[in-house]
Amino acid sequence: MAVIQGQNLVVVGWPLADHRGQIMKILTSAQLFAPPKKARKTKARLARAKLVIVAARERAAATAQRYAAQPSMMRPMRPPTVLQRHRLAERLNAKS
Repeated sequence: MAVIQGQNLVVVGWPLADHRGQIMKILTSAQLFAPPKKARKTKARLARAKLVIVAARERAAATAQRYAAQPSMMRPMRPPTVLQRHRLAERLNAKS
């Protein structure tokens, strides 16, 4: 369950990887069989969660556009990892 506090998003509840689908099962059963007040609260919670998702997608799209707009030479190059350096050395030694 996500709770919005100002501009911060606080995630409370189950880890998503462990209990996939559990949240939707609970929300669906609450909507179908709960008293009207609880159903309204559930609908409001779902609406807030949808807004959080939409905002996150917009931020991700804006970030992707900014990143794509930069020329490739402007992006900093990461140094090769140890494994990559070893593989490169093996290839160079094999050619010799």
